[in-house]
Amino acid sequence: MPHFINKRIVMITHKWNFNQFEVFLTQNLDELKYETREKTTWSLVSHGPIDLCGVTVSKMIDGLKKCQAIVNVAGKTDFFHSYKKWNLIDKEISLLKGNDLLLWHIFFTSTQKNLVLSFQDTIPSERCHPNTIALVDKIKSNSLTRDSIEVLIKNFKITRIIDDEILQIEEIILKYQRNLNPFIVNLSTLFLASGSIYASSSCVTKVVKSTSEFFGGGYVAAVPSVVVGLYFGAMAASFGVIPIACKKAYDIQLILKELKKRAEQNQFILPNENKYIEIEPISMPSKLDERVLVSKFTWAVTMITGPKGASKNHAAIVIEGLANDFFRNTINNEILDGEYFMFKSEINPPIVSYFYHENVYRSDCKEGIRRSEIWMRQSDKVIQMLENIDEEKNSNRKKRESGQALKFNSTGRKSIFFDEGQKGGPSCFDWAREHLETLDITIGTGNFESISVWPRSFTRSFQDYNDEPFNVQI
Repeated sequence: MPHFINKRIVMITHKWNFNQFEVFLTQNLDELKYETREKTTWSLVSHGPIDLCGVTVSKMIDGLKKCQAIVNVAGKTDFFHSYKKWNLIDKEISLLKGNDLLLWHIFFTSTQKNLVLSFQDTIPSERCHPNTIALVDKIKSNSLTRDSIEVLIKNFKITRIIDDEILQIEEIILKYQRNLNPFIVNLSTLFLASGSIYASSSCVTKVVKSTSEFFGGGYVAAVPSVVVGLYFGAMAASFGVIPIACKKAYDIQLILKELKKRAEQNQFILPNENKYIEIEPISMPSKLDERVLVSKFTWAVTMITGPKGASKNHAAIVIEGLANDFFRNTINNEILDGEYFMFKSEINPPIVSYFYHENVYRSDCKEGIRRSEIWMRQSDKVIQMLENIDEEKNSNRKKRESGQALKFNSTGRKSIFFDEGQKGGPSCFDWAREHLETLDITIGTGNFESISVWPRSFTRSFQDYNDEPFNVQI
């Protein structure tokens, strides 16, 4: 639309809304300018020319329309290129890049408000593996490089916006999770006094006393209050004490989960300006245990034993993950980047490695396969193990082609019946155990392994593991 300045017609080619400001992009022949005005008073707070940087006006306009105008409290206006937009409930979050600056832009769709955070306000979620946390730190320290931004855009998702209070509460909850995970309690009634006011000096601080101080005698116990210090006086919002009685079995994890839910929903927690963007790798649930999440960076490693007959005493290694460039370049280049896979390696003999297709896996599950615990390991280390297996497979193939028999001993290396000279070689379990040890996974030794190894004694039913708590690390 036309905009009259000093009796000259200036065309407004685009407009941005940013909280109490409106930013106008104006064109007068081959000149581009911007104006930032306060919405209610229409007062001019900033303005200036826009450098065309050697391109045509139309190309610059097209480029600026894809940018986000950011206005600070003083009215200073800058334009940022948007790398990617994530849609959360009632929020649109964009990663923006300007001159030597990377920002998060949050647009709250329900209130039409804008919030800008530094990229350094990015934090990994509590579910991230320590190596993933180190990767996030590396991305932040190299945030202006294209490679770091690409790693973030392609492989991570935004989980939520979080503030200091919630972080402090979750740190307390994590502390209790570490201390109480093995503790299973019986209870019939769960009373959560969310938001109750606990008037004592200990409540004013943001420190929760040790759980043991609250445990009573017999079967009665209590989970301590999670205290949140408010900004006014000595009042504090807490979750109160949770009485526990013993009639029905519940995992303490359920209590902690409920505490966290109440922490995030607690109306007594006041908004805090110290907010953070929480991220974690894009992930998918494991087929072996849906509580386990796998990503491009962290894969699940498991040992399974067969479902019936002789296969009950046969061990194999199963890998689950999302395919990355390393996997596609070294193991299989037909799988799509980021696609979920289940991969199986075993010596039967010979050594074979192949995709463990879901229909075959589901059929094996019905027949009664068993598994070990699930170990989360860095994908690059797992790929190194798979490459070692592939080299061993090729070496054995060349030996067979030259007339040498593959050495294999079903009773195992530790058996009194093991003869290095005649049978030699590992059992399927020895082979799996030795390769897992390269990932710092220790299987241990069976009670009767000196006679014959029994791989099934190292695995349990899927249900046995489902009844135990699992710490997610992606």
